[in-house]
Amino acid sequence: MAFYDSTEVLSRWLSISKWIAIVFGVIFAFAAIFNQWASDRIGYLKDKKNSELQSGLRKVAEDAQKDAVNAKKSAKSAEDRAAKLEEKVKPRAITDEQREILKTEFDAAATRGEATAAIIFSSAMLDSESEQFSNQIRDAVKLGRWDVHSNIMGTVTFQGIRIVSYEKETEQAAATIERIFTKAKIDFSTETIPIERSPDQYKQAVYIWVGKKDI
Repeated sequence: MAFYDSTEVLSRWLSISKWIAIVFGVIFAFAAIFNQWASDRIGYLKDKKNSELQSGLRKVAEDAQKDAVNAKKSAKSAEDRAAKLEEKVKPRAITDEQREILKTEFDAAATRGEATAAIIFSSAMLDSESEQFSNQIRDAVKLGRWDVHSNIMGTVTFQGIRIVSYEKETEQAAATIERIFTKAKIDFSTETIPIERSPDQYKQAVYIWVGKKDI
């Protein structure tokens, strides 16, 4: 008798078939779930890797930008130091505007009768920069019709410009000179410089001492 003619045999194979179907169903379901999980996991890992890569690239870009900014700051700082150093060693000189102010204001003062004292320019001894700067100011003042001299070389050591009146009679002229220098924006001090003058030196004079450059 064939197996398909027996209800018992068929029932047994039907049970086996059902169990096989259940097993394969479970396997297929697991496979489907695993496939979905694996696909999601792969997508997550790819996104994570891309995110880390993008983050790394952003950090590299930020670091490069910071380095560029720091390099720019360093270059600017170096330029500033070089400019300051250049300014320190650059010889002093009056501008065309200052020269015109000196000429105009001293001429106006002379017209008003305020040129009541001679002006003696004296620069630091053996210092060519001081001498040249002193001569520039002196030449501009000369154009203003004042009695100007520069026959004394200073033996004292100081920095900057000092306008000194040694007699009461020259105080008014000194005040006029100070006002004009202030208008011309030429820095000066009124601190006195002790000197011993011989009888043949100018008594009725205001002394403009031009010392070394203040560095």
